Amino acid sequence: MVKILVTGSEGKTTLKAIMRQMFGTGASARILDNLNTYRTVSAELELDGPSSDITCLEAGTNSPGELVPITQLVNPHILVITSITTAHLGCFDGEEGLVKEKLSPISVLKAGASVVYPGSSRHVARIRQEVQKYGHRGWQFGGDVHEASVALIKKEIDAKRLRTMVEAQAAAGLVKYELKTIGDHYVTLSLAALTTLLALGFDLNEYISKLEMFEPFPGRGQILHVCHDGIKYDVVDDTYNASPEAMKASLRTLAALPNVNKIALIGQMLELGTFEAEIHDQIAKQLSEMKLKKAHFIGPEHLWPIMNRYREVECHPEINEAIALAIIGSVTPGTVILAKASRKIQLDKFVTIAKDLSHI
Repeated sequence: MVKILVTGSEGKTTLKAIMRQMFGTGASARILDNLNTYRTVSAELELDGPSSDITCLEAGTNSPGELVPITQLVNPHILVITSITTAHLGCFDGEEGLVKEKLSPISVLKAGASVVYPGSSRHVARIRQEVQKYGHRGWQFGGDVHEASVALIKKEIDAKRLRTMVEAQAAAGLVKYELKTIGDHYVTLSLAALTTLLALGFDLNEYISKLEMFEPFPGRGQILHVCHDGIKYDVVDDTYNASPEAMKASLRTLAALPNVNKIALIGQMLELGTFEAEIHDQIAKQLSEMKLKKAHFIGPEHLWPIMNRYREVECHPEINEAIALAIIGSVTPGTVILAKASRKIQLDKFVTIAKDLSHI
């Protein structure tokens, strides 16, 4: 049995969902729904599940020293690092402490293990160095086309259907596929999934059609086509997680859409510690550079002056029915609303109201 451990700052659960879609629900693969802590990983491994050729789990961390014990427990053949960004930055001794934690599993992998890693990461050279130091085999997704096992060649958004067409280059040739969502992070995760297939020794062409069937689930990039009072509009439901890099990526995607009417409904980013003001200022500046019909921020009052530093942003301490109805009442045909926040902000309430009011 081959064991895969997925870690990284963002996208762990979504990558597992993509692989579940590609592998199917048969006995060949067991994609486990653990909550990425030592306790939940241990509990899942102890469960008597169906025998399988592949087992995949995820490992997360929001404090130093968590990833090594989980990696030793799983003892994976393949380690997948989705990204290394500033998520949970406030829980570590600065960025250096965070990076050390994210790279720590490499040091305890079994001999000859494979490491699938992001070529677009600012830390890619350091990842390669660690992989080589411990004698593992590296598989890069994205980044330099000459270094990547699977490289991004082209991506294009269908603004009408809110889908993404992707062309990628692997050793066996060019692969083309369509994703049922938008966002650079979903493109990146699709490359990670394909690269993991290569590390497993699989033929990519046998799995492309299954990759195209993947649909993000609620809170993680699901596209909702809704209608209110005869006006059709779209909601991008990304209300489960909101690390700084994921927030920036989602806003870049919204900005790239040619739709005239775009609304950003975003929430406070959590676990940033002393970096909270600086990172929210970065998001406020990014909002000011976008052509938006309206921007809304859900979060505590001490962040409101920061969010309004560069442009007018309507701020609220929490989301409620009145605010949701006001936003929905402002839409025009073809409006796209990005709802992006961590689940603790409860922006899923807005999504629920939008769905309940819809009569499509």
